[in-house]
Amino acid sequence: MRKTLCTFFISSLVLVAFLFVAYTKRERVSFKDVVAVKYDEYAHNQNVDKAIRVMKDGKWGVAKKKNGELLLDMKYDFVDNFYEGYAIIKENDLYGAIDEDFNIVVNPVWTYMSPFHLGYSIVTAKNGKSGVIDVNGKIIIKPLYYDYISPFDDNFVARARNFKDNKEVAIDLKGNIVKDFSVK
Repeated sequence: MRKTLCTFFISSLVLVAFLFVAYTKRERVSFKDVVAVKYDEYAHNQNVDKAIRVMKDGKWGVAKKKNGELLLDMKYDFVDNFYEGYAIIKENDLYGAIDEDFNIVVNPVWTYMSPFHLGYSIVTAKNGKSGVIDVNGKIIIKPLYYDYISPFDDNFVARARNFKDNKEVAIDLKGNIVKDFSVK
């Protein structure tokens, strides 16, 4: 019994060590791999497929992993990871999005923008109201009434709230109310 327990314990340690090493190698990129980017000049390094997000003096950009060539100028307040082929960018405290070719697909005009999910992003306008846009920046639900909209589920239904009217509803992509959860 004792020998079996000891063997199990050692096997578990070996498995945990293997998974830790595999995870660490997969998730982290050393700046030593990026020739033109000096490690001490940048504060963050994160995988973006064949490129890494880089930051210098508080400004973000994206560089090639192999040679450090900038693919996205280091002028942004923030560059997020890619989700569904798009990354959120922040410039002058406003949010927009880029595609995997580092082209701006949504101009930075929103005070908040969620990562794309099912091809849609929840945005907040300067008036503080939430709306929904597609990957081309087309407004699907105008940010006029709801203070909060959750991400859409697989049935393209989301919860939305208006705090002033104490209204909580489920809406579809056309903004139609599917179900009213408000207290009456």
